[in-house]
Amino acid sequence: MSITKIALSTGLSVSTVSNYLNHPDKVSKSSKAIIKAAMKKHNWRPDICRRGPKSQQRKGVRTGNIVLLSMTRYSPREMARMPFLSMIYSSIQSELNQRQFSMTLIGLEADGNVPARITSQFCDGVILLGRPSAGTHKIYTALKGLPMVWCYRDHSDFLYQMDHILYDNSVVGAIAADYLFRREHRRVAVLNANLQHEAYSERVASFVEASKSQGMTTSVIEYGELKSKYPDVESFRWLTDRLYECGGEEITGAFFCSDDIMLGVYNELRFRNGKEPWLDMIGCNADENMMRFFEKRPASIDIKLDDIGRTTVEQLLRRVNGNSSCCTEIYIKPELRSGD
Repeated sequence: MSITKIALSTGLSVSTVSNYLNHPDKVSKSSKAIIKAAMKKHNWRPDICRRGPKSQQRKGVRTGNIVLLSMTRYSPREMARMPFLSMIYSSIQSELNQRQFSMTLIGLEADGNVPARITSQFCDGVILLGRPSAGTHKIYTALKGLPMVWCYRDHSDFLYQMDHILYDNSVVGAIAADYLFRREHRRVAVLNANLQHEAYSERVASFVEASKSQGMTTSVIEYGELKSKYPDVESFRWLTDRLYECGGEEITGAFFCSDDIMLGVYNELRFRNGKEPWLDMIGCNADENMMRFFEKRPASIDIKLDDIGRTTVEQLLRRVNGNSSCCTEIYIKPELRSGD
């Protein structure tokens, strides 16, 4: 399928179809509808790197490839196992696919260097994910000349040489505290299964501050150093033991720093008591893969990973096409998702 064949199937001219793809403001609404229907019928989308006139949306496109440069300590296989990393990865890939770009996931080399193949001949731009141990200057120097956007929460670009798309982690705990207060809980707890996770620690701190300001009695229950990279059965049992020690059923509401921690403690409580837990629970991430295992869906805070991925791609492509000047910081606001 091609522009010519689409034109033949619609009875419109090749120039009209070309304008639809490159200068849609020059095409009437009726012609747009006809062309769109024909493209859908034939399951055809034009190559983002096609020859011909360059529209505003693809004037900087050379390769049609975007690099997602992972600077986390996790391998691609480990990333796929971690709910939040796999979700942000999927949202970026999905948005790029919609815009006809391919994506290549690449990690830093063992010594912290950027792989030499990441050049303008290999990709049109780079999305950075995570925080490099070697600092930002080394990364910025290696990629200078390429459009770049730093995605998600962690970054070490303190001189703000790049764009940043991130969610506002500082409000997550406060949203959870307000939710439990409005549901008339006065004795609450916050549970964290990973003390090394900076985002979780910030959520705990904001929850404690907000809950105390509203007069709630707050128990902080945090597990020590994990033996693996992920919360496990041992950590969930430990958290559950401490929950009983801190008051048990006198604690009526609880905030969990992530949905997987909430699910782990939920299952442990249900196993011990043989019934649904008494706790009014709220988690974080609004992860549908976790929510389906609860008998009744609990509340959770959506940190809008899909919006982060979409906004990251939008901003990077603005820079690819020369439509944005450095440097922009865009915060995505988390939202409460109520339970059943």
